[in-house]
Amino acid sequence: MKIYIIGATKEFNKRIQKALEASGQKDVVTIIVSKITPKELAEKAGDAEMLVASPSGFEMVSREHINNLPKLKFITTTSVGTDWIDVEAAKERGIVVCNQKGVNAEAVAEHCFGMILDLSKRITEADRDIREKGECRSSLYMGIELYGKTLGIIGLGDIGQRVARIAKGFSMKVLGVNKSKKQVNGIEVVSSETLLKESDVIAVTIPLTRDTEDLLSEKEFNFMKLGVILVSISRESIINKQAVLNALDSEKIGGYGFDADIMTRIKKGDPYFKYQRIVITPHSASMTKEADKGYVDMTVENISAFINENPIRVVS
Repeated sequence: MKIYIIGATKEFNKRIQKALEASGQKDVVTIIVSKITPKELAEKAGDAEMLVASPSGFEMVSREHINNLPKLKFITTTSVGTDWIDVEAAKERGIVVCNQKGVNAEAVAEHCFGMILDLSKRITEADRDIREKGECRSSLYMGIELYGKTLGIIGLGDIGQRVARIAKGFSMKVLGVNKSKKQVNGIEVVSSETLLKESDVIAVTIPLTRDTEDLLSEKEFNFMKLGVILVSISRESIINKQAVLNALDSEKIGGYGFDADIMTRIKKGDPYFKYQRIVITPHSASMTKEADKGYVDMTVENISAFINENPIRVVS
């Protein structure tokens, strides 16, 4: 089968190509591009039967992208999230879509908790001031201890459950909101309102859907404790930007950390940069050697399983 790998990162995509070729797939082409248009896709990969799609290579795998590949039978992502793929359009064509569920869960959970620790102890804030102002007064950086505090996790999937496991090492009480309402060992599943009211720290670990966009806005911030720490490793639009900035202005929240959307530059002068108690990373939560290897291995597994007529990690 003709396989095309499309993404913006040359070294990463070439490693996927080598791994596929080593597994016996010889007709593999890598296209290094950012935000490929449907027309460009048709011109460069019009005979594709299988597509390895990276979110760095597409703004959206749209219906038009999909329909411009008449031979396409299978799409595998190099990501967990699939909100950037028109899955319904693929299904209408009988195209199977697979993701890499769980591949980066440990890496992202550790990153999430790293941001919690950073904000609770105001580490990045102090580091900036030392570098930029020559600051030496420790009294400016009064933080909080996590020991015995309450952590609320919005989303109890692969990542959320791992964040909870880490929190137990700090003897934290863990509350959770679970869409399925299913109970999870070691986590007290509660309503969203209860979680917002009782948590000292809130971690957002849910995917972006129509239902989760602007999930946390003015109303939800009003429920939160004064000085709460808020961290998100989910898509930015799940938390309303103006609402979170207002909450920082009023000191309703004591710190905000988030992992920015992939390949999305935050422009100089953005309001985020006015706030010392914001920590931002460039969609790097999953950037570990272990997760990186997992992306390559799962791509090969997904393609091999499809060829053997037993697809895995199929997006429903």
